[in-house]
Amino acid sequence: MSKILFGAAVVLALQTAPAPISLPVQNGDFEAPVEIVGSDPCGARAYRVPGWNMGAGSGVLQMTVPNPCDLPAPNGQQVAYAGYGSTFYQDTVIKASDLQAVYPSEGVYTLQFSVVGYFHSYPAGYYEAKLLLGTDPGHELCETAGWGTQSWRKVTLTCPSPKYLVFQRWPNNVPGIDYATFDPNAHLVISFTGQGWPMLFDDVSLTFEPQ
Repeated sequence: MSKILFGAAVVLALQTAPAPISLPVQNGDFEAPVEIVGSDPCGARAYRVPGWNMGAGSGVLQMTVPNPCDLPAPNGQQVAYAGYGSTFYQDTVIKASDLQAVYPSEGVYTLQFSVVGYFHSYPAGYYEAKLLLGTDPGHELCETAGWGTQSWRKVTLTCPSPKYLVFQRWPNNVPGIDYATFDPNAHLVISFTGQGWPMLFDDVSLTFEPQ
């Protein structure tokens, strides 16, 4: 094949390749109205958060403006928090099988979020972020973790999703997994956990890119 024809084939492939699909995350910026139930040196607290299931020790912090703690929200005024082993999560109500039935070759999910340590002068906060298939406890596609930093930073978690995880049973030689009860129609679930001092989260988004 000549260089000209090869170049044209590459251009055509790029033009016809499926583009990343933005998946809806309800209240991903945590700006939905909340019922304030407590005060905080940096703002006010709420425990019931639209779109998210909050465990004990998790909630929303409505930041005071201007912020006396030097922790302004990266977007809007409200951020989520989790600490001391607490977890909050969202069932997206999106079945991975619905997405990958259309693009059955393989797929890659990309989870993005902003994170900062609440006590940003003390790098003792630690977080975990996961993308799961289902809950209780769910089957993990991928996870990332890190220590709290003194300023907000954007984190990108890339999750390859092999076809067999979505449409078939787990192989019976995987230790600790009850493959017989795996649900191939499980929803995609986003989960955040704060360990030690609280962590703050904002700007959660999720995309799927067919491969």
